[in-house]
Amino acid sequence: SDGSDEQDVPEPETADLLTPDGARTAIDALKPLMGGTKVTDFTLYGEHASAEAPLKSNAALYDRFSYRDGRAKNDDMGGTLMSGSTTVDLDSVDWDALPALLKTAEETLNVEEPESSYVIVDPSSPFHDDRPVLRVYVSDAHGGAFLTAELDGRVIEKNPRPKG
Repeated sequence: SDGSDEQDVPEPETADLLTPDGARTAIDALKPLMGGTKVTDFTLYGEHASAEAPLKSNAALYDRFSYRDGRAKNDDMGGTLMSGSTTVDLDSVDWDALPALLKTAEETLNVEEPESSYVIVDPSSPFHDDRPVLRVYVSDAHGGAFLTAELDGRVIEKNPRPKG
């Protein structure tokens, strides 16, 4: 064992990160590696998460991080941020709103039986006055659809799949 004595941690294969607890667990694990909770990009899937965060030493550069199977790591792949890139603080997201947002996405975007769902935290949406937003995606073999929400979970707009 890795020396941790926590018994209440779910087995990695059963952990669903697309829950309030799952999201917070991933963020808590990434935080020490990223040097905080401010990111330029964050994507949360059921089984893993990825983040991009600016370097403390040079805010024009970013590192990419991932969380999977209970472990956070620096992917040692980064790059240069586009000028004007902003960050969003993951602690400013109301993760308790996640279940309702996923349910709304599954029920109202014309993707009858989604095979995958994921959530993107966008620090600056060009379509929404450059505000930070959440985008909740649902998809199947024929593509997907998404809704956009405020960080507090209020739905701003839906981009459903066209009905046949």
